[in-house]
Amino acid sequence: MRVSIVIPVRNSWEYTRACLASIRAHTPDDACEVILVDNASTDETGSGLANEFPWVHVLRNTEPHPFAASCNQGASAAQGDLLLFLNNDTEVTPGWLPPLLQHIDSDANLVGVGPLLLYPDGAVQHAGIVFNADHGGQNFGRYWRADHPAFSGPRKYPALTAACLLCRASEFRAVGGFDEAFITGYEDVDLCLKWRERGRAMLSVPQSRVIHHESRSAGRYEFEKQNVALYMQRWKHRVPQDNMGFYDITRQPHLTLDTIGVIITPQPEMGRHLEICLHFLFMHSQCALPVLIVAPGEWVQSYLALGLGSSLISAVDAADTAAQMSWVSRQLTGKRLRGILRLGWPINLPVNWDTTMARWADARGAFSPIIDRAVGAQAWTRYVAFAHSLFPTAPKGGIERFLSRQFGDSCVRASSVSDDCVFVTRAEISAMGAAAPARLCGESAHRECSSYVLPALMVQRGDGGLAEEPFPPATIVVVSTGSQRHEFGARPPELSEIVFVHGVSEVAEAETVCARPSQGILAMACVGRRRDSQLYNCGVGLGVSPYLICASPNIDIDSLSVLAALQQIHKTPDIAGVGCRFRRDSSGALTPQPLLPGRSPGGDPGVVDTSENAWAGWWMAMRRADLLAVKGFDENLDFGVEAADLALRLCALQSRTMAMGSARARSRGYRPKLDSSAFEHVVKAFRAKWALP
Repeated sequence: MRVSIVIPVRNSWEYTRACLASIRAHTPDDACEVILVDNASTDETGSGLANEFPWVHVLRNTEPHPFAASCNQGASAAQGDLLLFLNNDTEVTPGWLPPLLQHIDSDANLVGVGPLLLYPDGAVQHAGIVFNADHGGQNFGRYWRADHPAFSGPRKYPALTAACLLCRASEFRAVGGFDEAFITGYEDVDLCLKWRERGRAMLSVPQSRVIHHESRSAGRYEFEKQNVALYMQRWKHRVPQDNMGFYDITRQPHLTLDTIGVIITPQPEMGRHLEICLHFLFMHSQCALPVLIVAPGEWVQSYLALGLGSSLISAVDAADTAAQMSWVSRQLTGKRLRGILRLGWPINLPVNWDTTMARWADARGAFSPIIDRAVGAQAWTRYVAFAHSLFPTAPKGGIERFLSRQFGDSCVRASSVSDDCVFVTRAEISAMGAAAPARLCGESAHRECSSYVLPALMVQRGDGGLAEEPFPPATIVVVSTGSQRHEFGARPPELSEIVFVHGVSEVAEAETVCARPSQGILAMACVGRRRDSQLYNCGVGLGVSPYLICASPNIDIDSLSVLAALQQIHKTPDIAGVGCRFRRDSSGALTPQPLLPGRSPGGDPGVVDTSENAWAGWWMAMRRADLLAVKGFDENLDFGVEAADLALRLCALQSRTMAMGSARARSRGYRPKLDSSAFEHVVKAFRAKWALP
């Protein structure tokens, strides 16, 4: 038996059970023994161990012991020549143990090795511990993405966490084990520093990966101040500062040639916020990121120290406008500059924020993510409510991934965006000309250009609740794959808001199709999406109103039509959707939406069902909850057939029917260019889907 796994436990049976199950699933039976130190658990730990894991060697204490004492107790009972200390709130993954054994066997000077610890959502929690100028330990890699090149191979660190630590039993006993003067905190750092003074080394092995839920033990930080005081008393004058440049992630070779300049203007006493912000900036990016921190004079040096020695991070006094303009001017000379990002608050940016913003570099304007404290087109509640309605039980990170997939190629025109996070594009900077440095250093640089929201990116300030704003009862979604603009009749803004979704080929078209926003009208540009069904689904995500109206761009919408449809669908639960009749310009005659197969008498694409429950995609009102329940429009369909398919699925949802409403709308006789073969292909697919003749 080479390895003895020691697991201290105090209640939290659900985590212990998952930990032991993962060991059983991913560790060879003859590779190790498992010693569990039960510190007087009062939950089902005792019975669960006996019933489900009889192979575990259990040491039971009649009263709780701290982490250090529990680990020492388990180590004294161990038979292996290697000890592996493991928290009970961890889960090992396939292939986790062999890389650790391989490396500790290959280097006699290695006293301990550890895996790459991950949060449940896949972000890095811990790779190793490094020591800053204050001699305090820092978790290297926290919140970074696991595929970062910094974790592509083994790396030595001054210390490792004991959440999962494989060490030589002889070396552990040689320094007296964990010092029990530390009470559930800093005992692992103290142990590693003792080994370090003996000339031993610690190695992080990213090929071994372990999930750690982190700090699930009751009273984990109860003695934090006492532990810090003891650590500083013992080690403050004995631990040299590490060369932070060695750990500088901005020097990794994976960076693309693209550059985004970043200007951060934090307030005083925001060091912790800024440190995390810098980690997220570099962890979640692929572009090179020169960063300028603009701070009050007395905070410049302390904020600069948070940059881990990076050559890309600079800091200047907020009053020194000449230094700021000089820095901006240097960035503007870069041939691959994609734009300048201004952060008025240390925000934690999501994965690949830089590539999402950089793809809009050729469009003139200022682009911003959705933010929890924003309103209007940038309102967090607008987009997150949509994601939650589709995925009410989405795990951490699931909402962000959904929004990235749904809106990754889209932007929404806004009257203004929050100062907290604004990306000014290369095209906009070029248009500024010689005034660019002065404008970019000013607080209102983005307010003089077109503003857009990027729904694929969501960020939180984390300093309060969500901004509240009322939303109208109905959202009207209008789609177009051309450059035409929509004309709207009289519409009380309190009744509905209108989302106009344009399918465009290039990002530079965004400003052309997205007119300056007006009261109650949002304009979205979707790059590369050409089917109406895809555009409708994007538009639906912008509205949080209980009722939806999907319309074609050749239909003029007025308040009476909207009101009539809403009243009918609201008062009649058996109706799944409501259509309207059209009045053409030439004759003034009313023409119903087509219900028969093939084409309507006017020659427009019709739809394909004789049950009188299918509708063309020209004008249809429905309940938003029903649309989300059937997962929106089928994006394999187009040419109005997607609306017919949606109508059938809405009717099948609760055995409802469609209704021809009393609403009236005026058609301007617009004739889209129709690819006959593509239309026939879509109709054929629709007929096959519904087994129609």
